[in-house]
Amino acid sequence: MNTFWAVLLIVVALGATIGTVVAVRRRQYIKSLEAQGWIFDNSPTLAASYGLNCPPFGLGFDRRIDDLITGTTTQGVPFRVFEYGSLGYVAALALSRPLPELYIAQALRPGVSGQQKTFGAWTVTAADPAWAEAAVALVGASVDAMAAAHPVNLSVDGAALVALGVPRDAQHLRSFLDALAPVAVHLADPRLNAYVGPPPPAELSLYQRPSWIYRPQDDRFLDQVVRTGGGYGHEAQDVVLAETHGIRMIGLTHTWKTDRTETSTDANGNTTTRTVTDRHSETVLEYHLPWRFADLSVNWSGWGDRVRLESSDFDRQFKVRCAQPKFASDVFHPRQMEFMLRARPLPFAIESGRVRFAVNANDPALMEQCSGFLITFLAGVPSFVWEDLGQSEPPISRDLDGF
Repeated sequence: MNTFWAVLLIVVALGATIGTVVAVRRRQYIKSLEAQGWIFDNSPTLAASYGLNCPPFGLGFDRRIDDLITGTTTQGVPFRVFEYGSLGYVAALALSRPLPELYIAQALRPGVSGQQKTFGAWTVTAADPAWAEAAVALVGASVDAMAAAHPVNLSVDGAALVALGVPRDAQHLRSFLDALAPVAVHLADPRLNAYVGPPPPAELSLYQRPSWIYRPQDDRFLDQVVRTGGGYGHEAQDVVLAETHGIRMIGLTHTWKTDRTETSTDANGNTTTRTVTDRHSETVLEYHLPWRFADLSVNWSGWGDRVRLESSDFDRQFKVRCAQPKFASDVFHPRQMEFMLRARPLPFAIESGRVRFAVNANDPALMEQCSGFLITFLAGVPSFVWEDLGQSEPPISRDLDGF
């Protein structure tokens, strides 16, 4: 046997040995959890994180969980513990009702917004200082007691008390959860009944936008938007859905594949061909209007006849195209043009009740920007225009909030 095959056999044997050791340790770990009376799920779905929407949850599109552990603490508080992305294990203890957002840690948690205040050794962050003070007055002693043996990085997220830095070992995990449980118990104190949080989102959502729905993939929405055709393997990834005032928003990344043949000739004149698969993606952001609106576009290439308006400054910045010049002139009145010059919106087109924006990134902040612009733009359409469209009164007025 030559050296190559000998080395290969050694590598294969070593790999098999390592695999066996890992599998044995994995079984031992699961048994140690089950000995605590807990349930272990080796392949949980993202549904295990539903209802959690404060940082680190609700941020970005990289949502990954693993190793779900469920059970109750010694005090009888239900919990779920799971590995969340690169953060390691996190714990979520059930609260009796939704409470306002709150963070208790030694430093501000990334992505959090709110007012900070120092209570003893802790930095407490909340939108309502009165809520923070009332909560800390009841849970402070339990947090201090927990800190004697465990790291403290806590948050109130809807109807859950969340902790980061959770140990993996079963015995240490039991100790951690039992030290954390009194904090959850004190948060149910009737003296906090005056403080009520919004209902947790029913599925994945986005931080500070709990009514928005996020789905890592949902191909059903490909048939509801204008997208590139051809190719195969079409998928709708990072789908974001929202609705307000009857307007539906759909944002997603559309991916697909195409094949092409490449031919090459070597130095001897031999010709070979191979199939190359190209992967493509495009960002889609659409808003579906529930009422009639004439077709028009702004800075949208290759679409309709241009309409010149009364402002040279506006015409230099925006190319308005519309088959009905009077309609465009009525919509883009002087105040509307002033707003457009301030807002500097992305190119957009309204066609058959579908509003499309030319976006190059599937970004919640960009969606927020386009949503706010669209609401204000529609609110600026004069009443008589809406009447001509069959609306007895404007469906959106300037005093309404955006998405």
